[in-house]
Amino acid sequence: MSPTELTRIAPIGLRVDGNTAFDQIVPILAYVGMVVISFPSFRDGRGFTLATTLRRHGFSGELRASGSILPDQLAALRQCGFSSIETPPAHPPAQWQAAASSFSEARPLLKHLLAQRSSVK
Repeated sequence: MSPTELTRIAPIGLRVDGNTAFDQIVPILAYVGMVVISFPSFRDGRGFTLATTLRRHGFSGELRASGSILPDQLAALRQCGFSSIETPPAHPPAQWQAAASSFSEARPLLKHLLAQRSSVK
């Protein structure tokens, strides 16, 4: 689709896997109001990296996490710039609300890992 065609149907959303290269998204990012990043496994952290990269490059639209994510990952999701989640059936919204009320910021190890990621460019 050309940028002109994208402008006619804007705002649009884009669903990508966590392993999607940022360079593949750049050409249409200006026309996208929301990016949904799918996590194939809760152990796969590539979606966190992609989210962080999108925010660092100025994406200010909605950034949604989807797929195999855990309530324990809520702090990391916030730190990486996610603005919403698509709750998986195995973890209903009540579990996410409990996770949100149990802490207000990332744990020390997570902070350390995020700081290391920030220093590597």
